Amino acid sequence: MAKIPVGCSRDNLNYLLDVMDVPSGKACNCVCPSCRAPLIARHCNGHRESHFAHDPAYESEYNYSECILSFHVALKLMLKQIMATSTEIFLPEYEVIEPYSDETITVTKERMLKFDCIGIDINGFDAVIRVNKYRLAIIITYPGRQVTHNTNCSGIHGILEIDLDLMQRSSLAPKVSWSEALSGSLIRKTQSKRWVWHVNTDPLLKEAKEKFMQLQADERGFIKESISRRRAEYAEVKAKPLMVNVYRCYECIKDYSTQDAMERCPKCNTKLLVTSIDPKYFQR
Repeated sequence: MAKIPVGCSRDNLNYLLDVMDVPSGKACNCVCPSCRAPLIARHCNGHRESHFAHDPAYESEYNYSECILSFHVALKLMLKQIMATSTEIFLPEYEVIEPYSDETITVTKERMLKFDCIGIDINGFDAVIRVNKYRLAIIITYPGRQVTHNTNCSGIHGILEIDLDLMQRSSLAPKVSWSEALSGSLIRKTQSKRWVWHVNTDPLLKEAKEKFMQLQADERGFIKESISRRRAEYAEVKAKPLMVNVYRCYECIKDYSTQDAMERCPKCNTKLLVTSIDPKYFQR
């Protein structure tokens, strides 16, 4: 029999109850959110997780093996119920790597979003939050249910995923109810959330591309200017008279060819210095 974290109240089948919020056993007065079979509440000790289970006394009347409700589906239903009455949600930071320089762009910072209006099961999304003219869509995922594109994104400014597989109870308070854990994760934490899409992403990437292209153009212009300058300098040097290196004795004002490899003037024994001169000024 499946372990179910939440059940429907017999008094109101549209209202989900956490197993921690009802009496143990059949006194829980709950039925399965999927097959509507009676449930029993099992409050466990130690590290075992408290849960609902289908009441075996009614197994002949209900086909439990065909019950489609899973642990994560039950949590999704509870989370939707919590969101329906919520007025705030903590949003995670969203960063993307622009492909031109591999730099990180911050699309939006993590923050608390307060809202007055939220719709459940809207246009293929689990919830849609409205803040002024902006719409934030929420998709709840878990193993076997991932983000798909079968949704109507018209008028949507952002899509946020909430992964139930990453939404765990606090290890410091293992007996906190799932309703408290889900509510706390929704309002105060970001570990289970990630941005699927944000309306500001494309404009920021476009701006980054334009900056990159401008830098490339500036660099090409600099290289072109540098080449032109070097060519002009080369032409200027080429136009000047040919210069040669000689050993010069500044005492005798006499020059010797570097091929002579002399260190001192043979006439006055002064140390020779290497210099470059126009051939026509060669002093013999």
